[in-house]
Amino acid sequence: MRIHRRWPLLLLLGITAVILYLLLRPRATQAEYGSAVALCPGPDSYGYICTTGDGFAYIDATHDTQLYVVDGTVNLPLPFPFTFYGTTYTALNASSNGNIQFGNANAAYVNECLNSGPAPHMG
Repeated sequence: MRIHRRWPLLLLLGITAVILYLLLRPRATQAEYGSAVALCPGPDSYGYICTTGDGFAYIDATHDTQLYVVDGTVNLPLPFPFTFYGTTYTALNASSNGNIQFGNANAAYVNECLNSGPAPHMG
């Protein structure tokens, strides 16, 4: 009869022990995963590099794109052919979410890595 009175207490102690273990267990550190991969300055498979540079002259944006909607895109012609990872583009799609795409327009916002695009290790 006394054992029936103690099982809620034993259950509560067991649950408390599991919670304490989960909160206080050692967690993985950066050293266990390895050092960060530095993608700069490169070069990558296509010979592209990134560097820090000097300042630049600000160019006022005088052409209104009419991109006033949330989750919208607009197609913008480029003033010159632009070669990017072996493909030449004459236009790009700008998104109201702060990204540009060469090819299909994508207005969706996601907080994750971009797809690999035309070259591996690109995004």
